[in-house]
Amino acid sequence: VGDLNYLFVTNKNERESYTKFLIKIFSYLNKMIKIKAILQFNLVYYAERELDKVCRSIDVKFITLQKEGVRPDISWEKTVEVYKKQFEFYHGHKVLTYNDDTRKCLIDSGNFDQDSIIEIGMPRLDYAHKYRSKKDSQNNRGITYFLIDRVAGLSNHVDENGNITSMRYVDKDGKVLYWDELIRTVNNAILDFAFNHKELNFFFKGKGKYVAYKDQFNNNFPANVKIVEGATGHKLLNKSSVIISFNSTIIFEALAAGIPVIVPMIFSSEPVEMRKHVLDLNKAVYYAHSVEELEDLIIKLHTSKPSAFLSSESIQVLNRYMGNSDGKSSKRLRHFLNRLMIE
Repeated sequence: VGDLNYLFVTNKNERESYTKFLIKIFSYLNKMIKIKAILQFNLVYYAERELDKVCRSIDVKFITLQKEGVRPDISWEKTVEVYKKQFEFYHGHKVLTYNDDTRKCLIDSGNFDQDSIIEIGMPRLDYAHKYRSKKDSQNNRGITYFLIDRVAGLSNHVDENGNITSMRYVDKDGKVLYWDELIRTVNNAILDFAFNHKELNFFFKGKGKYVAYKDQFNNNFPANVKIVEGATGHKLLNKSSVIISFNSTIIFEALAAGIPVIVPMIFSSEPVEMRKHVLDLNKAVYYAHSVEELEDLIIKLHTSKPSAFLSSESIQVLNRYMGNSDGKSSKRLRHFLNRLMIE
């Protein structure tokens, strides 16, 4: 059983039986500690999929703070079809989203009432906005490369058997592709640059544990490259003069912090249609279309100082994807929860 196949490998009777069991458990807990609301962080978590019905049954508010929601435009079309298959009708109180794209997708899936979804933006982005006001010296700041996820920006699919696939790109001949070529090119380019510029400090940050990316390298790192592990990368912002990233939330955190962002677009064999699975960031970031452009941009930007003000392009991008160009999403979340507690 997993997040993608939960409805396919369980039957209705099993789910109803599990729901009844949970109702007994949470009814007992509710008598002990008087639960006002339960907050979850992703609609797809299979272990929590029956809790909306449980909470409705025992008169407890069930709130989803949906943490996913950054996708290229082309991915949303397929995501609507996936959500039609992946979810049953939502019986919770409210879904809080980062952006309007997520709100529209959930509504279009037919499994969510329009009035149950509220856009509040990404609360964690508030940390990045605060970094922008800091006056830290640029000395000893490093160049931070967020390792590229091979499925970043790609879509889940509903296959010919009606099953939901993992994230991937499928070409017109049915061949499954990932960003592997781009990853090899960018990894090699940045490592070579680091070897040739020992005076600069580099941070390499993956999503979670480095072991997931270990096969991409031969572990022959120069002394000026530090591997950083951990769940989130926003704490690296105050150590970074420039961020290199592709189809990642850290791009928006860097923009909110006033740090320049380089997006590598050094494609080779990737089909033209696959290359459309890239976030539309317009002039808010710097695009590198070749290894030479990437190197030139690093040299140009690594001595720049974080901007204290957001550009109009950054504001537009932060509003569209993060719903948070003002640094007040946490305030909106607290306001919502405070009102909920007095209802």
